[in-house]
Amino acid sequence: MSIGMWNFEPDKGIQELPRDIVQEQCKILSDITQGKVIARIAEYDGNYKSQMVLTGLGAVQKGLDMLSGPMEKKFDIQEELGDGTDDSKLVYEFFLTADNAPRYKYRICFIYYGVLLYPAGISLQKDIAEEIGSETEFFVGDENEFKKVLSLILGSKTLSVIINNLYKL
Repeated sequence: MSIGMWNFEPDKGIQELPRDIVQEQCKILSDITQGKVIARIAEYDGNYKSQMVLTGLGAVQKGLDMLSGPMEKKFDIQEELGDGTDDSKLVYEFFLTADNAPRYKYRICFIYYGVLLYPAGISLQKDIAEEIGSETEFFVGDENEFKKVLSLILGSKTLSVIINNLYKL
């Protein structure tokens, strides 16, 4: 009979998912506003970080460069192991809307992370980032730092104005 070698104990050392931390705050806002202002965190399948996008002649040139590129390239197996690629990230959009304006969406940020949870990436709306003295794109290293940053974001004057205006609709 084989002996299991896995180092796994259910519920031991489990961190709270960033998504669940935000979801709890969504419920709290709904309670505070009697459901008039709705905060949501939802899976997102699109661009969530700033990047250069080739268009027109730039895209054509890149295609030509690929055809005439080097005949050999170093293959690094480490790029294939783990969940280091953007394709394996869990990505969520966090936004506000209102019961009386369901088509309106104020996107607060994107939150993305892998199965290790941290570091978790945040792409934050520019006005909120400026107000809290943050970059628009950054990483938080652990659950406590995530909660601290989320508190700054949710407590921002920018969101306060938006929530008040949505509440009045």
